[in-house]
Amino acid sequence: MSKENDRSAWPQFGIPKIKLREFEIDPEVIALVPREAAIEHQVVPVNRAGGSLIVAMADPSNIVALGVLRRLTGYDIEVVVDSKSSIFDALRKYYSSEE
Repeated sequence: MSKENDRSAWPQFGIPKIKLREFEIDPEVIALVPREAAIEHQVVPVNRAGGSLIVAMADPSNIVALGVLRRLTGYDIEVVVDSKSSIFDALRKYYSSEE
């Protein structure tokens, strides 16, 4: 099964898909998740909605990552899914310039 097929399977579990390449994410939202945590857990913060932080992941079943994000940010975490390649591209785009 290809990585793209993995992404297409998640909506049947009620997890929405996203296309990160079509988004420009607010730097304030990116700043909510430290670079090290974003890279280690392969997550990209996408938006805030009230007390929730919406993050994109290739593997939304990674409950360890979700727990870490909740502790780091203080937000409830909502997940959307995209392919691993899109997650990696977004991590490079939004976190590569940080020291």
